[in-house]
Amino acid sequence: MDSREQIALFVDLENFAGFCLEFGLPIELSYDIKKLTEHGRIVVRRSFGDIYKIPVNDGKKQAIRSMLQNNLIQHEDVRYINSYKNSSDIRLIIEALSIAYNNPTIDTFAIVADDRDFVPLFNKLREIGKNVIGIGGTKDATKEFYTSACDRFYYHGTLSSHKRPQPTTAAESRINYDSEMIDEESADELLALLLEAAEVVESNGHQVLGARVAAMMKNLRSDFDYKEYGFPSFKDACLYAEQRKLIELRESESLDFIIRCNDMEVKAFLSSREKPEVETEQDADDIIGLADFYRDFVVGKLKAEILDEHDRFRVYSEVLTQLALESEPLLLADLSNRVCKSLQLFDENKTRSVYKLLYGLYRGRSFRCAFGGTQYNPLIVEVSVDLDEMDRRFIYNTLQVYSRENRNTPFQSEAWSLVFFGDNEHIELIEGVYYND
Repeated sequence: MDSREQIALFVDLENFAGFCLEFGLPIELSYDIKKLTEHGRIVVRRSFGDIYKIPVNDGKKQAIRSMLQNNLIQHEDVRYINSYKNSSDIRLIIEALSIAYNNPTIDTFAIVADDRDFVPLFNKLREIGKNVIGIGGTKDATKEFYTSACDRFYYHGTLSSHKRPQPTTAAESRINYDSEMIDEESADELLALLLEAAEVVESNGHQVLGARVAAMMKNLRSDFDYKEYGFPSFKDACLYAEQRKLIELRESESLDFIIRCNDMEVKAFLSSREKPEVETEQDADDIIGLADFYRDFVVGKLKAEILDEHDRFRVYSEVLTQLALESEPLLLADLSNRVCKSLQLFDENKTRSVYKLLYGLYRGRSFRCAFGGTQYNPLIVEVSVDLDEMDRRFIYNTLQVYSRENRNTPFQSEAWSLVFFGDNEHIELIEGVYYND
């Protein structure tokens, strides 16, 4: 008798196809199913949605049906004829709960969707003792509260991406990771999580083996995946941390390796991530000083200046022009270079700011992408929003970068208006973006 974990797989097809089309990902579930088989045996496979409503041609709609059949997924067409489109969500939730209560041998429920409406379902499944695996679109577009509602979380963008060639030596890995393969915004996030996991493993009285640390990182953050940070293996992530002098790696008697933290370097690293809090009423009332604090944090985090309103809208307009001139998708880095060349922005700080602006817009779902490129250099097909909405999404993404690490500092809309616009006339816009978007 098969003693492996039994898994029930549910797919919100319209949502799945939607984020695939938006980010240029393949509408193919075999990658996700292969990952799930690492956890156990998939005994239930269900899909819900209206294939007719997916915005692709008839040939691709038939290909989607064939894809479901090839992956042994039983699909139920849930048609809707009015403006309310949550019928398939309801069918999926009812079916999942029915199976949960009537099939006690099923341990784990995997949901392929990127929709906050499923969070109550996740909570109920975990309440009755089930494990929940979530599969969403991309790391940049999925909210933290959504991933934290699951026991494990994976990204279709990562699972479906082509594997990067693994460097042959540790020296090669250090050189590559230090330049092209690591996103500067997220590298410190990985290192902080790795150090926290190593500390927990050691405090539990265990030898700090790589396998234990990797498992603990998953326990601390359900969506952790070293591939999201540009590493083909967990050991390569550790080699990067060793290059940063935060840890030392030693071979163990088994096939694993031992991690030893360099206390002084770790202390300095963690101290550099601690942001000063604005505590006194005098500081909070000093709008200009607070604006400088906000700006310094963002510039330090993004390693790029914030373009003023005039330059931002020049960039937005030129993006439209450059994409209209090309019949083929453009890599984000190439698009950024073309924009800078056309606008004669040759200063290194300006060119870096333009790239960071465009990357923030990509993270904010302002572009339609094609399959290909990389996680940090996607293929851009076209702009999916107008210029004003592009600026709103840039502002929202910047505010999120700040708020993730500064939850205890005040949010002062007037100060942020100074940061983005150089005046205090856009307070209402800032508050609308921060509180409503």
